[in-house]
Amino acid sequence: AAAVTAFALSVLLQRPFRRAGLVDHPDHRKQHGRPVPLSGGVAVALAIVTLVWIFLPEGPNRRVLEAATALLVVGILDDRYDLGVSARLFWQILAGVWIVEAAGLAVFSLGALGELDLMAGPFTVLCVITFVNACNMVDGADGLLAGALVPTCIGIALVSDGTLQSAALLTGGALLGFLGTNWPAEPGSLRSRWRSFLGNGGVKFVAVVV
Repeated sequence: AAAVTAFALSVLLQRPFRRAGLVDHPDHRKQHGRPVPLSGGVAVALAIVTLVWIFLPEGPNRRVLEAATALLVVGILDDRYDLGVSARLFWQILAGVWIVEAAGLAVFSLGALGELDLMAGPFTVLCVITFVNACNMVDGADGLLAGALVPTCIGIALVSDGTLQSAALLTGGALLGFLGTNWPAEPGSLRSRWRSFLGNGGVKFVAVVV
């Protein structure tokens, strides 16, 4: 369900995204040939949020999805209006703080390296910011980020159970569906006409959820 929903939305949202100017234009750094709509990120986000709401009414933590959705909106604005680095960093910090304070999720222990105690909150915020930006750096070629995160989600599902396992499979499924529009394709082929990118908003949303 997640894969089919994400794939269908990635394709269906392409026309309105083009009309809104939410496309990634090629330049001296970006060699994708022609403008590509940034519909993939919103498609993945809609698939995850909708299906979590339907299938996992008791979890996962809604505050995490709120933080992810806030960064999705900020990322879309960044794609459209090119926000500054300070604005992007501010909202990433805010998302990390929201996860710690509102969701009550934090890294309290580093195992053999010791306990974090009062530093648990700041360290968790740092983890969120670092992972968001690491995913943004990895998202530099067709299929690269989603191709790395699908096995990650499957791995999480294999070592967990309950709602966490279901959420991991659902997230991996949505990313797998997106890959149908983001996997490398020959120019002029049918799949190349379906092509979409996650965009900055999609990358941030997926990073926070994972």
